[in-house]
Amino acid sequence: MRRLVFSLMVAGALLLAMASLASAAPLAQDPEPEEVEFTGTVESLDPFVVDGTTVVLDDVTQVEGNPAVGDIVEVKGTRQEDGSVLATRVKVEAAAEEGEPVDEARPEGSLHPMGQMLSELMGVDYDEIMELFRSGVGFGRILRAWTLFQMLGSESLDWEALLARHMDGQGWGEVIVAVKMAERLGDPELTAEALLELHDEGMGWGTLHQAQRAAGELEMSMSEVLDLSESWDVSVSDLRQAARLAEAYADRGATLDSILEMRAAGKDWGQIRRYWRGERERGPRSDRGPFGGGED
Repeated sequence: MRRLVFSLMVAGALLLAMASLASAAPLAQDPEPEEVEFTGTVESLDPFVVDGTTVVLDDVTQVEGNPAVGDIVEVKGTRQEDGSVLATRVKVEAAAEEGEPVDEARPEGSLHPMGQMLSELMGVDYDEIMELFRSGVGFGRILRAWTLFQMLGSESLDWEALLARHMDGQGWGEVIVAVKMAERLGDPELTAEALLELHDEGMGWGTLHQAQRAAGELEMSMSEVLDLSESWDVSVSDLRQAARLAEAYADRGATLDSILEMRAAGKDWGQIRRYWRGERERGPRSDRGPFGGGED
């Protein structure tokens, strides 16, 4: 019976993890407070943390039982803007074994029920699951990382890599964005892991989306676009603008490199446009380069 109860608990947690990950991508907004219900292990009491989620208790929170570190509890409440859960009900489902610290291995034959269930569900060695748990990673986070890996099927990020990134502060939504972008690009050099590393280095998702569009416009790979942007020390947005001007004035001899050279010399877009417009009116001269003989 105990095994059946925890099997049902894990199944419910899996469904909750899949639902939360499906809505984790950026820009997803829910104007109404999100009702949440999950089961997890108490990791600390002050603050009250259950599987990595801070649970806020107030005067109206119904607490059934006396939660302690290591207990398995059911939490119901609403998600707050900071990611915490304002609990309406906390119920102790199973207590940690009396007198047994949760950061020590259990005696042989006395396996942690949640660890055992996750081990069987994920096909991962029980000791590996418990090593993560004893290091401070809640069962809920382990389950979410594995669920996300199953949903996305990323070749460059396994569930352990996803979990490690999340523990370092990476949001689940950012991982989803990177994996989906890598799928669209089909560039072997720009895996989801590589895109996340670029993002970690300070390149925003907006810039990466710009580079993706520039790759299509310039008929280059995204890797080539990023390399070109770096070599000329210009933004991807400037690179796209230079490409448009090069195309507009191609019949006057303008090239992407000549536009970028003028940009690197400090010319603004208006000056560059006026120069090549003048070339269109006067016609090209072999003795006039892009830095002399023009209006500017």
